[in-house]
Amino acid sequence: MRKARTLYYNDARRHYLFVIEPPMSVEDAWQPVDEVSGTPVDTFVYAVSRRDGLFYPSKVGMRFGGDILPFKSASWWRAWHNMQSLIDQGIDPLGVLIDRTKEKGMDFFACLRVGAFGEMDAGLNVRHNGLGYKLPQVRDHALACARELAEDYPVDGIELDFTDPSGPGSSSLLGYFDKDNVQEYTPVMTDWVRRVSDLVRNRAGGSGVLGARIYPTESVNLGAGLDVRTWIREKLIDYVAPNVREPRVLHQNMEIDWLIELADTEDVSIYPLLHSMYREDKYANLAMMRAAFSNYRARNVDGLYTWALEWPLRDDQRDILIEQGNPNPSPVGPKHYFVPKQINEPKGVVSYESVLPLSIDSHATGIRYALPLYISDDLENDPDRKVHLRLFIHGLVNADQFSIYLNGVSIMDEESRTYFHDSVEPFVGRWVEINLDKIRPQIGDNVVEIELHRRGANDVSNPAAAHGTGLAQPFTVDEVELLLE
Repeated sequence: MRKARTLYYNDARRHYLFVIEPPMSVEDAWQPVDEVSGTPVDTFVYAVSRRDGLFYPSKVGMRFGGDILPFKSASWWRAWHNMQSLIDQGIDPLGVLIDRTKEKGMDFFACLRVGAFGEMDAGLNVRHNGLGYKLPQVRDHALACARELAEDYPVDGIELDFTDPSGPGSSSLLGYFDKDNVQEYTPVMTDWVRRVSDLVRNRAGGSGVLGARIYPTESVNLGAGLDVRTWIREKLIDYVAPNVREPRVLHQNMEIDWLIELADTEDVSIYPLLHSMYREDKYANLAMMRAAFSNYRARNVDGLYTWALEWPLRDDQRDILIEQGNPNPSPVGPKHYFVPKQINEPKGVVSYESVLPLSIDSHATGIRYALPLYISDDLENDPDRKVHLRLFIHGLVNADQFSIYLNGVSIMDEESRTYFHDSVEPFVGRWVEINLDKIRPQIGDNVVEIELHRRGANDVSNPAAAHGTGLAQPFTVDEVELLLE
């Protein structure tokens, strides 16, 4: 049955076990739960594994840190000793979190990385040219970890994370099967999900929830051996959490229409998992998160799911969680829509393709380049709302001649201004900001187009170009944003 939820994910490490100085007190152990308590978050999702170990005293797998003694990292040292300090007090590091979640009136889901089996021979992993999930012993080990969580701990649900398959591999992009055997072994993965579903649904003490963290597009999932459509049609899972693992930035409009169509007929819940970063080094603010929440609500998802926010959580972050869980938010709050920027990742890691940055060769004139932008606001029927479209152009000079269009119509006659990037490196480029007073974006899909007419002095009629002193640097659009006051 489809269920509305507000979910929050804590990865157990960066803002918890890696940073608290041991020995850990019970109050320290409660921190991840307590920091979101009192907000609309009703489902706390906790990462119980990393590719090199588990963050609880497992009887079937290796506890994190067990194979890296002595520790070469202070954060690893803290994590191991924090868990050990709780164990020495007779406290289970996972059990204490589950109990606290119950006390605070939230559900607890254990998030298990499907590609994490660091306690086994590293040579079995596809990233080390092993056979991965083709091997029964690998599948059985992962199943044993899921069974332990479902039967030995009072978790309300288990989330299978299929989007972090143990890192880049030499023979596969995704890490479950080598690339030549993905299609053949896709049914094997489906059967493994079927076995997990059976143990979670039929455990003693009551049926649990089973979710799957997956890639947004069906083609990428199938390329990894993940037949999500079959999982949903066989009702093996209760929800899907589509997300873009890399780059780890906020995507306000993931390509999940196929999931939305399935949800309408197959009774599965959809909780888009949204990262908290605007760029690699900058967190998204409330206006950016509000725009994302609005976009997904407009597409009738069942709930919103956020990745760890800027830590420690303060009023600004709690405001985001309040907005996340508010089914009827104010329609006039400021919003900041933006097109995500491609970030280069290590070879083999799956990335979500983006049109940005858009690099136009200095001589590639007369061509319109399209930049899609989806918004959920009806601005055509809200003429009083102030709307600003802005583009950051790397290396922009006054001699550049270009045109910008919105849904096929030139907006160059609208009021505009240009200003420098920042005070640290003002020479890098400039923002071009256009007030959209007459020509308004439409609700839903929009297309911003840019056409270069002339780049700097690169014009045969210009003497400077004839002397080889033209501007060869590409005309590069780095950012496209729409700001609603």
